[in-house]
Amino acid sequence: MPILSVNKTADRTESEIRPVDIAMVLDRSGSMKGSALQSLKKAAKEFIELLAQGGDTLVGQNRIGIISFANSAVIDAPLTQQVDVLDAAVDGLVADGNTNTGDAFAQAQAMLHASQASRKMMILFT
Repeated sequence: MPILSVNKTADRTESEIRPVDIAMVLDRSGSMKGSALQSLKKAAKEFIELLAQGGDTLVGQNRIGIISFANSAVIDAPLTQQVDVLDAAVDGLVADGNTNTGDAFAQAQAMLHASQASRKMMILFT
């Protein structure tokens, strides 16, 4: 399984790096109440920041979409490069309900299927 790596000192130019679309699947079920949800939010925002490298948008042509799940899954943010949109989606998560990962994976798969990116990945935070 390939691991996405961001290297600020890479010798490759931006045009040589193939963009990736990432579906971030975030657990907001009742089992995530309290510190678990806070830790998930922190990790998700750190991942976004890693791909933004301190900027307002993700580097290159990379995009992230956010799908969260509990009783059902919802798209909290469509595929975008805008860090503020992604951060707002993460900040808005509230833990409650059951754990419907099947719906979350279906939503993420549909999001990535509609993407024209040559590289796609789904990442689960729970």
